[in-house]
Amino acid sequence: MIVSCISYKGGVGKSTISQNVAVCLAHTGNKVVIVDADESQNSVYWSEKRDDKYQKIDVVKCTNDKKIAKQVSQLYNDYDFVIIDSPPSQSVIADKIILLSHLVLIPVTTKGGSEINTANQFIDQLENLAILKQKKIKAYFIVNEFNPRANMHNEFVEVLQEMDIPLLKSKLHARVAYGESNVLGIGAYEHPDKKAKAEIVAVANEINSILKEI
Repeated sequence: MIVSCISYKGGVGKSTISQNVAVCLAHTGNKVVIVDADESQNSVYWSEKRDDKYQKIDVVKCTNDKKIAKQVSQLYNDYDFVIIDSPPSQSVIADKIILLSHLVLIPVTTKGGSEINTANQFIDQLENLAILKQKKIKAYFIVNEFNPRANMHNEFVEVLQEMDIPLLKSKLHARVAYGESNVLGIGAYEHPDKKAKAEIVAVANEINSILKEI
């Protein structure tokens, strides 16, 4: 299956979610590849730090909007999951990634009005692409860096729940484990923080449940 992690805003956790979902899926016996389509190449750098003792996850670079469809289609024949780490912009390559995907994950951080504005922009573009290509696009918001003790975070989630795109029940909380995992080339599944591992497992399980319905 092809799962993309995409947002028109930087710093919301696209690479974090891509890497951690990939690790979790690899540990359940799947052959997984990450396509790093972001010019910053965060997932490529992450993979270079990954030790051979961990589950194998291939990472390939593709930032060319004219080649992305062909490359992803070829990888889809060889892997159980293709995870696409998308660039943080509304662009030709972002549109192509959306259309290639069986499932689109849209990370959001609970930081206020600008996040809501970006989310609405994404919804508008998703609707335009669905009409233009006459294709139903399966997409979900996923909350990152959530703090359940912060009223603003809970209120933000309530706003998201009223939007036209559904929200994953599973959330990623604000945990040091995610930053440490990125530095070490691992995933939260492989980190000592049991809470981080449990929540990324919950995300992966929810993704699998959604994909089974497609």
